[in-house]
Amino acid sequence: MDASVAKLMHSIEKCLLPKLERNCEESKTHKEYLIRKEKLTEEFPVVLDLFGDLDLSQNPALAPGVLSSLLILYEELRIDVPWNADIPQQFPKKLNRLMDVLCEVTFDDLLKKESFYDPQEVFDACMENIHRKLTPDNFKMYPATIEVYCKLVQNIKDYYITVNPQKTLPASLLLIDDYVTAHKTKGLKICAAVLQSISSNGFHNGNYYEVVYASLKNSLTVQYVDVNKLSQACLMELIRLLPAQVKTIKSGDLFVHTLDQLHSESNLLRKANNFKFSKKLIEIHGVNCVKRKKMFNTVMCDNLDTCANVAVAEMLLMSLLECFEEWIKHCWCVWNLKFPSDQNVLSLLLKVMYININNEKLSIKLQEILETLICISAKDDQKKILRSLESREQLTSEEFLRRLDATRREAQAFNLVK
Repeated sequence: MDASVAKLMHSIEKCLLPKLERNCEESKTHKEYLIRKEKLTEEFPVVLDLFGDLDLSQNPALAPGVLSSLLILYEELRIDVPWNADIPQQFPKKLNRLMDVLCEVTFDDLLKKESFYDPQEVFDACMENIHRKLTPDNFKMYPATIEVYCKLVQNIKDYYITVNPQKTLPASLLLIDDYVTAHKTKGLKICAAVLQSISSNGFHNGNYYEVVYASLKNSLTVQYVDVNKLSQACLMELIRLLPAQVKTIKSGDLFVHTLDQLHSESNLLRKANNFKFSKKLIEIHGVNCVKRKKMFNTVMCDNLDTCANVAVAEMLLMSLLECFEEWIKHCWCVWNLKFPSDQNVLSLLLKVMYININNEKLSIKLQEILETLICISAKDDQKKILRSLESREQLTSEEFLRRLDATRREAQAFNLVK
């Protein structure tokens, strides 16, 4: 590296927010903010002059290092954060205009097409530069680098590169594992963007997916629904990328983990969200879910019982029923009314339908599930159920009686055709 390039890189580094003495969340202001402002005023004109004198098209070997450092500076200067409050808005604009003149590309398009530089090399250099600072011990002392990392990676699907998870995800996982909710949320959003951009064989070499899986699974227990949803979305993307055998193992592990959460969870929003997640896991894990029938039935019965309360049912019942429908689709072969738990599910469905009969959407869904369960029951059990549905004692709801008759007729019609 010649002297002018070395001086340019040094000046770029001086323009960046330096390492803080304390973690970023410990205070709203840090002395380094003022230090950086003074340094930036001195060094930014130097950066423009040195960059203006450099012809990277004639020195392509220098391009990845120089362009990646300039891109990081550009992104840091234009993010809306406290340490940029007094920074002149023309700074990033000047840098971008000079970039356009010298390299015939703006920073916004730098990673989106090839030129005298390789966008893959520039992106990899960015990640290397960023990950030198965002280490487990120090990452919270580099808030600007965190923001730049998130800004760069959030649009990764648009870049003309091949995404390597081991080079791109480490900072995201640090954020996901942090106790600060804002960091965790940022990390999950970036993780989702990366996973959506990885090719189908992205995790077939090595087992880095285990590291990613562990962080995402741990974040499922966070007591914020929005964080749970992001974690689940990331896990769905990760499972999509796994080899078939690993996919079966991980989806099964998550299914058990989610059932455990449903068994102990008291927050209705998180419960509803976990039933939606369970439905997706059943779609993936399929008939393998029969191994957890007893556990699944227990969860269904406990939560159906709470849906005897109309207010609870409005929040929870539809996601529960849709999950149950998915389970029936794949695991109907183990439905057996000779097991008390299956009888209990059936009686609770009838009870819940009676109590929520004025909610037409829920009533229709309950009726459909009841009809299905009767039709997949053994012949003798079907006859017993149909006889019991003819009983009218203590039933005063005309709408419930109408749905009961409709259920019975549908089941009988199926029996005749069968």
